[in-house]
Amino acid sequence: MSGISSISDGAAIGRAFFCLSLTFALWLAGVALPCAHATENTVDGAAFREDNSIVGILYFHLPMGVTDPELLEHVRVLQEKIEIRSGMPYKLEDVQEAIRILYYRNLFAQIRVYGEYRGGLIDLHFHLVPKTRVDTITFKGNRSLTEKQLKYVVRMRRNADLITEDVERDVERIKTAYRRKGHMEAQVEYEIGGNRDYQKDVLFRISEGPQISISAVVLNGRSFYKREKLLRKLGIYRGVPLDLDRLEEGIERLRLYYRENGFDE
Repeated sequence: MSGISSISDGAAIGRAFFCLSLTFALWLAGVALPCAHATENTVDGAAFREDNSIVGILYFHLPMGVTDPELLEHVRVLQEKIEIRSGMPYKLEDVQEAIRILYYRNLFAQIRVYGEYRGGLIDLHFHLVPKTRVDTITFKGNRSLTEKQLKYVVRMRRNADLITEDVERDVERIKTAYRRKGHMEAQVEYEIGGNRDYQKDVLFRISEGPQISISAVVLNGRSFYKREKLLRKLGIYRGVPLDLDRLEEGIERLRLYYRENGFDE
């Protein structure tokens, strides 16, 4: 027998219980941590010793308020994949294998397993904390850069783990892209929202500000070629908006033109 429920984090689940608190990295290293929510009723140390108990009921708990049908379905499928069943002899290695299977789908940031003794039975409570993921990525206020261009600029992708530091780095990437287009005063803010549990929408609000234009193109040094021809190779002219990508491409075309005509760097 097993079930899924939503409970508040750290809720007491009975007298005389033990706790396995493992992260995936520590599980791979073969390290078992002591109970993270120890109380006077904790069987300290005994949690990691096998006894003659029989597995009773398996419970799967999600944080309070989680109702996302897709996430609940994932948990139901994972329940069927783990091999622990009611009536089986309790073995620590079976619990560790269950944790490994639950982590393997990369859905959970943390998994804690509590055991509650009832006579010769031991009920197992799996507390699952889902990862927060990116659902949609949108932009508002952009004119000089298209949505397609901006999605290329940011590193964030749909269904990736939502990490604040990554969002902030993408804000800086957007600002840099705008500066290269001549928007030296561009400002970017972000909002995280959405109604789904652990699936969030990321919105970048962009204030482009004024765009700098080229006031003059100065070609220093003596040249074998006429100024007008060099400017055509550069592809930039007085009065057009500054575009550093276009400028760098033009400089490379000009270098190539000189090399093809026998001029060294």
